[in-house]
Amino acid sequence: MRAETRHQLKQDAFSRVTIDAAEKTAHWTVEHRSTVIYSTIAVVVILAAVIGGWYYLNTQDEKASLELAQATMVDRKLDNGITVRTACCFGYSSEVASYLYKGQTRTVVALFDLRSQGVSLRRSADSDVDLSILAQHFGGGGHAAASGLMIPDLRRVPAERLAEILGDQLEKSAT
Repeated sequence: MRAETRHQLKQDAFSRVTIDAAEKTAHWTVEHRSTVIYSTIAVVVILAAVIGGWYYLNTQDEKASLELAQATMVDRKLDNGITVRTACCFGYSSEVASYLYKGQTRTVVALFDLRSQGVSLRRSADSDVDLSILAQHFGGGGHAAASGLMIPDLRRVPAERLAEILGDQLEKSAT
């Protein structure tokens, strides 16, 4: 048998198997149309629930981070007219910072992110402070309007302050 004939027979056998499989799939789909529809609907509903749950949890986390920032916010007005607004957050530093400098002028926002243990710097639109230079001073980096840095000693400040507050109360209670 010639090679061309063998090749044609192989193609015909492959074509027959492929067509047969496609016909069986089409037949199964027609027979089980309602099952396919219900399964598709179930998958869509499950995906919607998962995405909705993820979205809900993220918005709750972002809201909690913003509430933490509002509760810990401290403003310091500098002699050069710049306001330094500091706060703590738990993630979502960009979103929290945009809220904190909203409506502010010549403001630099510095957020201590309790999740990453880093400091995120942002500025109001009218501020000309180059935050990348400030961040570089502490070994960080970024660009003029948004930068980040790490200050290892800053991690201990909340615990030190808590020890001070509780220690003072315990000393008063003992006397």
